[in-house]
Amino acid sequence: MPGISDTGTMSGQSTVGHDLRETRTRIRDGRNEGQLSRREARALRREAGQISTLADRYARDGLSDSERRELEMRAQVLRDLTAAQRLRAKAP
Repeated sequence: MPGISDTGTMSGQSTVGHDLRETRTRIRDGRNEGQLSRREARALRREAGQISTLADRYARDGLSDSERRELEMRAQVLRDLTAAQRLRAKAP
């Protein structure tokens, strides 16, 4: 069975996986560009890992609508938090 970080057959699962991959890239870029501290990047990566683990657990017996919505919301919050922390670093 494909994990959340793989391209799954379920649209909700693959959407969350895609969002997490993009967010991880933004975290890495933010760290490399000095927009995120090591501590901030580690915390964001840890949260991405927790979402991925939860998604894999939910996917074992198929995602319900509420599980899919929860994962999508958590991925969106992580994406927004990453963007906010990177922007904060750019502010004078």
